[in-house]
Amino acid sequence: MKKVINLHQTDAKTIVDQLGKDLEVTVDKDGSDFCFELPKSTGEGYLRGVNFSHGLSLLEGDFKPKKDIRFVFDNHKVNPLIMMFNVNEEITLIESKKNKQIPIAKMKCCLFASGTSTYYTLEFKRKISNNLFALIIDRKELEAKLDKITSALSKEDKKLFKDLNGIYNFLNIDFFSLEIGQLIEEIRHCDIENLLKPMFIEGKVYEILSLQ
Repeated sequence: MKKVINLHQTDAKTIVDQLGKDLEVTVDKDGSDFCFELPKSTGEGYLRGVNFSHGLSLLEGDFKPKKDIRFVFDNHKVNPLIMMFNVNEEITLIESKKNKQIPIAKMKCCLFASGTSTYYTLEFKRKISNNLFALIIDRKELEAKLDKITSALSKEDKKLFKDLNGIYNFLNIDFFSLEIGQLIEEIRHCDIENLLKPMFIEGKVYEILSLQ
């Protein structure tokens, strides 16, 4: 039997807050950094959400559930763009229209966004270590930053970043570089304890986004 959680939020912090409520566990909150450990009844490991400026946030975790867990990114008013990096065991992405199961292998990046006719689900297998690292982009919030940076977006970038309400579904799977893998490790093992830590992590996240 699977644990199915429908996610209607557009940022990682509120996603983690919802997951904590669904799993009936206390979420530790430190500014824009939300984190919890899975209860023993559900499995082991942790999930964490960190929000940054202009609609960019980070959802990451390393967890081993006792039963399969599905995160359903169903249709809602604003569908975010999600860039997921798999650094461990295979993760399954499910496309709703044909109920198609798409394997996301190790060292693959899956860039997806639900639309009005199709939505996507991430499935994490039980009794194995699932390593989740995903950038979540609220395109309405990011628009102001993009407009300040450039007015010359390519046709492909406009299709991806200017679909502000998430009308169209989008899916692309490709490898990511060892350089990005190193940046992910730097974020996860950041030992900065002062007020510079959020800025350090945000800088690394933007570097990952630009490289991919």
